[in-house]
Amino acid sequence: MAAPAFCANYVAGSGSLPGKSASDFCNHYAVVCTFGAADRYSSQADCMTKYAGASASAQSCRAGHLCNAEISAAVHCPHATGINLCQ
Repeated sequence: MAAPAFCANYVAGSGSLPGKSASDFCNHYAVVCTFGAADRYSSQADCMTKYAGASASAQSCRAGHLCNAEISAAVHCPHATGINLCQ
């Protein structure tokens, strides 16, 4: 049986998706946003460290914006990285 999609429980437009592990978040981030751009995590390790070190509220915000990034990466990947809205 396949694992559920990362954004399966995301309510579109809410900007919030609580309860995602650093591993799940960073694995999905690698697919949707990729690493290395100026407004992105530099690597899987950088993502894991910074996401795990963020508050629960910031993690929920970043995960929600990662789901939004599936539609508009240029707009939402910086938020998923912790820039501006999801610090």
